Amino acid sequence: MEGRLKGDGAAGRAVEPTFLQADERPLRVERRHPLSALDAWLGILFVVLLVAAGAFVVAGFVTAKAVPYAVAAVLVASVLGAAAAVAVGFRVSTSLNVVTAERVYHAHGKLRFFLSQTTYDRVTDLHVHQSVFGRRFGFGTVLVQTAGQGVALVGVRDPLGTKRAIEEAREAMVRSLVSTHARATRAAAGGAKVGRAALANAAFPTPAARMGGPPAWTGAPSLASMVTQVLPMVIFLVPFVLFTSIGTALVGRAAFLAPAAVLLVVAILVANAILRLRTTHYEVHAWGVAVASGWLSRSRVEARYEKVTDVAVTQGVWGRMLGFGTIRINTAGSNEAPITFLGVRDPDRVKAIVDGARQGGGP
Repeated sequence: MEGRLKGDGAAGRAVEPTFLQADERPLRVERRHPLSALDAWLGILFVVLLVAAGAFVVAGFVTAKAVPYAVAAVLVASVLGAAAAVAVGFRVSTSLNVVTAERVYHAHGKLRFFLSQTTYDRVTDLHVHQSVFGRRFGFGTVLVQTAGQGVALVGVRDPLGTKRAIEEAREAMVRSLVSTHARATRAAAGGAKVGRAALANAAFPTPAARMGGPPAWTGAPSLASMVTQVLPMVIFLVPFVLFTSIGTALVGRAAFLAPAAVLLVVAILVANAILRLRTTHYEVHAWGVAVASGWLSRSRVEARYEKVTDVAVTQGVWGRMLGFGTIRINTAGSNEAPITFLGVRDPDRVKAIVDGARQGGGP
C-alpha cells in the first residue's frame, strides 16, 4: 500500500495519514515523541565508548605500536555511531502512530516507506513498556501482540491512555459484530428473547465493567525464591575471590584486574536480580491477569481470560521444600513469552484463584 505522511513534521502540529482505508476515521494520530530516541542514542554512545576504551586498553597493555590502530578503531566507531544516531533521529522524526476504530497503524520513513498494521480481531495481548526517560517525560511503547509479528507503537505520549483507547475500540468492534449476529446467538441459546445490547455486553463486557474493581489477588515473588535465584550467583563469586587473593599475592596487582572485573559484573547482576524481583507485582482480576515490574523503567503485561489457553504450575526442589513455585499462563497466538508468576507462595492456591476467575466464579 502506497502512503506518505502529510504535515510539516513539527511536534504537536496536525498530521494527516494518507494510508488509511477510504471510510476509516482516526481516533488517535500522533508523531513519535522526539525524546524517545534518547535510549537508542545512549546505547550507541555506550558502544562507541566501550570500543574506544577497549582499543586503548589493549594498546596500552600490549605495545605502544598499537596506538595508531586504536585511534583508527575509535574514529571508525565514532563515524559509524554518528551515522546510526542520525538514522535513529530520522526514523523518530518520520514515525507516525495511528489508532482507528478498526485498526492500529505504525508508519515511518520517507525515502523508504514502512507501514505495519493489524485489525482488532487479530489482537491477542497489549503490553506497555516505559524506560527511565519514558517515565520522566511521559512516553512509552505499546506492543499490540498478534499471532504474527504484531505492531509496536513506539514513543507514544500517555501509553496507558493509548492502550485503553485500543481496548475500547476493540471491544466496540466486537460488540458490533455480536450485535450483527444477534439472531444466530439467540437461536443457539434456545430462542430466548434477549436484547442485542445485552447480548453484546454479555459476550464482551464494557471497559468499565471489565476494568473496574480491585484485583481478586495480588502477590510478589517470595523472599525464599529471591534467595534461591541469587544464591547461584553468590556461589559463583567464591572461586573468583580466592583466585583474586592468590593471584594478587603471587603475581602482583595486575593479576587482580580480570577477576575483579568479573566480580564487579556478577555483583551488578546480583543487585539487578534483587531489584527486579523486589519491584515485580502480580495481579489476578475478574477480566484477566497482569504483571507489573520495574522501578526506573516500567513494564506492564496483561492477558484477558478469553486468550488464555492453559495455566501450569512448576516447582523445583527448593520450591517444594520452601513452599513457592512458578505459574505460567499461556495465551493463544502471542509471539512473546507467556505471563509468568515467578516464585509465588502456595502456587496451587494461586492457580485455583486464576482458574476460578477464568470460569467467572471468583477466587
